[in-house]
Amino acid sequence: MGLEDMKIRQDLNDELVLNEIGTRLRALRVRSRLKQEELAESCGISRKSLMRLEAGEGGMRLVSFIAVLRRLGCLHAFDVVLPEDQPTPSEVAAMERLRKPLPKTVRSGKSRSPSRIRWGDESC
Repeated sequence: MGLEDMKIRQDLNDELVLNEIGTRLRALRVRSRLKQEELAESCGISRKSLMRLEAGEGGMRLVSFIAVLRRLGCLHAFDVVLPEDQPTPSEVAAMERLRKPLPKTVRSGKSRSPSRIRWGDESC
């Protein structure tokens, strides 16, 4: 299997994952027709930091990595990797119950007709 068709999987060690991320970022930069200097400057990082990222070396600040992804137009991909927290089905049901209007009371405080059944009346 060549690097061009490598998939990032759970069983890969960190070094392989970092190398693959670097390879993919380099390919995105080249397709975007950006030089390392241009991308680094537009992201507010040094060219050396970008070179280390593309080489798969760890240690880059997360904010710098986000800047590179944003500039290359792929920051939105994190919605797939880290989706927004979704409520559980029981939380959805509870929210639905809260949205329903409460029933109107039927008692007006006055009894219209005396009740025929009384407590302790065993004639029923």
